[in-house]
Amino acid sequence: MNSDNQSKFTNGLITALRKERASQRIYHALAQHETNEARRDALLALAETEHRHSERWAERLVELGIALPADRDTLIEKIWQWVLVQSGTDNALKRIENNEEDDTQMYETLSQIAPTETDRNTIQAVKHDEQVHSGAMQKTSNSSSNTLTGPQVMRILSCTVKAGIEAAVAGSVRQFMARTTVWGRYLE
Repeated sequence: MNSDNQSKFTNGLITALRKERASQRIYHALAQHETNEARRDALLALAETEHRHSERWAERLVELGIALPADRDTLIEKIWQWVLVQSGTDNALKRIENNEEDDTQMYETLSQIAPTETDRNTIQAVKHDEQVHSGAMQKTSNSSSNTLTGPQVMRILSCTVKAGIEAAVAGSVRQFMARTTVWGRYLE
């Protein structure tokens, strides 16, 4: 395997690891807010599957001598998770299903550059799981429940992002002003 493909493969594994970890956290968050026991169990089962996937990628990255990325969500992922949970399980599952389809394509591409037959087989098994997730989510989804519409979700997201940016800017301005001797005494 040439160094370009090796780099693409390891970067692909890192991306897959991050996505699987984020998906696991989203499924857990949805399960925590789900009142229907059967749906909660299904969401927890999906979270466990994502955990197994992330463990596979973490083990392979370690075998390749690659440092594992931190196991935490970015700000955007945290906001996305919050929006999904607030929008209700059905709406969240519809949105996640679209991502699962993207993940299926990501795994197909990763399989094509995998350095070993074992890697290709493992990737194909995970790809199959992602395709099964789509069917499981459709069964878990209950279209009769109240969910937010796309425009409502975007309004919530827009307000949340705007509030976060305003808080960050206000905090930065306050810190800057506190560091200067002239403004510091006015902020105490």
